[in-house]
Amino acid sequence: MLEEFAKSGDDCLLEQVVDEEATRFAEIIDGPIRTEFEFKSKDSVLVSKGGSSLLDLWQNSYELTKHKAEFDVRQKDLVAIREAEYQEGLAVEELARSGKNGDGFLVISAYPEELELKYGKDFVNQEGFNSRRRLAFIRQYRKHNDSVILATASVDNSDLDLWSKITGETISDSKQLLGLRFNCGANDLDTLISEYDTLLSAKTNMRHRQGRTDSSTLETYVFVKNQKDLLDYNMSNLQSIALSNYNYSERLSQKVQLTKMVASALIYRYENKGTKTLSIESEVSLASERASAEGLEFISCGGYLSTSEESLLKTITRTNDGMKCVTCPFCKKTVDAIVKRSSIACPECRVEVNTSNNKVTRHNKPKNSFTKIVEKILEDLFRTAKN
Repeated sequence: MLEEFAKSGDDCLLEQVVDEEATRFAEIIDGPIRTEFEFKSKDSVLVSKGGSSLLDLWQNSYELTKHKAEFDVRQKDLVAIREAEYQEGLAVEELARSGKNGDGFLVISAYPEELELKYGKDFVNQEGFNSRRRLAFIRQYRKHNDSVILATASVDNSDLDLWSKITGETISDSKQLLGLRFNCGANDLDTLISEYDTLLSAKTNMRHRQGRTDSSTLETYVFVKNQKDLLDYNMSNLQSIALSNYNYSERLSQKVQLTKMVASALIYRYENKGTKTLSIESEVSLASERASAEGLEFISCGGYLSTSEESLLKTITRTNDGMKCVTCPFCKKTVDAIVKRSSIACPECRVEVNTSNNKVTRHNKPKNSFTKIVEKILEDLFRTAKN
């Protein structure tokens, strides 16, 4: 896709990468989050500025989790959540097709307390949920001409009992809450957040803003987007990784390491109100060393990263188009399996298994072309489950 960008001069592809990287960093930083993205209707399907189908993101996540559940029993409890998210995607597509200008609805994606109780904090963190902050997200969809505007806000200290009081229903788990729709005519993002903050403040006798007790009002996405030097540093290195001759696993490892380094610099810069005192290279290096010494954990909707020494190379991520670090039963190598709607394939031995009839197909292993390398790593960067 980089090659395609260079030929066409279309900025939309790289703009989407920048947006999604900024969103990932914003979710990692400990602060209030607000984002807003537009999805335009194209051939009766909502797509991002880079051309990715919004519904496909939900469906791929759902299908991937069903596949993972065949190998990991814990994933079975996540299947219901991913299915609810897919139903949310279908509702958004219906809004785009049949809704009137200004119509819309809200969805509350609460912290999955039930999963933490059943499987522990490590599991929910590895799946991109933040156990320390008990992070929830409210998503608001509004139709605007031929587009749908998605506005998202974070709420810390998610509590199902409080969400029950707001909805007027007894909420037993996060999946049930995720299935509810709130009409924008009677509610909006700020109204729901205000109601939640009021209930949480009454419960704790402490004032809250987006579920937080600190006085910081600096929204992390806005902050990240303003750190152009760090974002440029990140994108420059991402492009170098994409264009390198390393194999996919090595490039993924380099990308993970880069994310941790840039995230570390952004965290400490956020804590210091954006103060810049060093060269960009020195700042990133020193921040990374400090984060490693402190054992910082980075959690976002795209997955989980740890900087502690013992787990530096044992990174667990959740993506919408692959199964990370699984052993291929045919070549016995540890790979990032390629998951499609009806098959699972090994990128090393090129064996593909049809999941509906278990038919095995052995493809000839092609030469590692420049275009395929670039397309694959940028495809990984484009994916996000929430935005």
